[in-house]
Amino acid sequence: MPVTEPPVTASLGNISLVVLSTVPANLAAIPISAITAGKNITCHTYGDWLPGASINKVNTKRKMCKKTTPQRLGTTTHDIPALQYSYMPQAVGTAAAPGNEAYEALPEDAVRVFVLRLGKDGESDLVATDKYRVWVVQAGPQVPGVSQEDEGGDMVINQEFGWAPGYSEPILG
Repeated sequence: MPVTEPPVTASLGNISLVVLSTVPANLAAIPISAITAGKNITCHTYGDWLPGASINKVNTKRKMCKKTTPQRLGTTTHDIPALQYSYMPQAVGTAAAPGNEAYEALPEDAVRVFVLRLGKDGESDLVATDKYRVWVVQAGPQVPGVSQEDEGGDMVINQEFGWAPGYSEPILG
C-alpha cells in the first residue's frame, strides 16, 4: 500500500482573532452579525495567539499483585496566553482612533469573548460556515512596552487574561 502525505493547511497568516464585548447566549453558534460587530484585532496582534492545555497525570493505587503503578489522566487546565498588540500611545483617549482598535476593545477588568478562527486568511471576514473556538476572558492590565522582534520596535501593549467567572474551557463553534 503506498503511503501518501495528507493535505495540510499553512498556519502563516491563516489565523483570525475577533473580540466581542458582550457574551452571546449560545457560544457554540454565535450569529455572524455578532461576530462582524466585534473588533477584528488580527492585524494588531504580534505572533500567533494559540492557547494550550496541560493535563495532570495521577498515580493510582498499586494492587498487591502488580509491580508497577498505573498512571491516569487527571485534571485539565486550559491556559490563556498573553497578547501583545500594537497601539498609538498619543491617541489614547481619542474615541475610534485609528491604530487603537485592540487597545479600546480590551480595557482592564472587562469581560470579553475571543473568537479564534484557524485555517483561513487572517485578513478575510468570518462567515457563517467558519469553524471557530471561543474563550470568555477577563482582561488584565494594559502594560505599555516595545516589540522586541525588530530594531527600534513598535509601541505595544502586553496584556494577560484569565478566565471570566463561570468559564474554564474553550467552546467549539
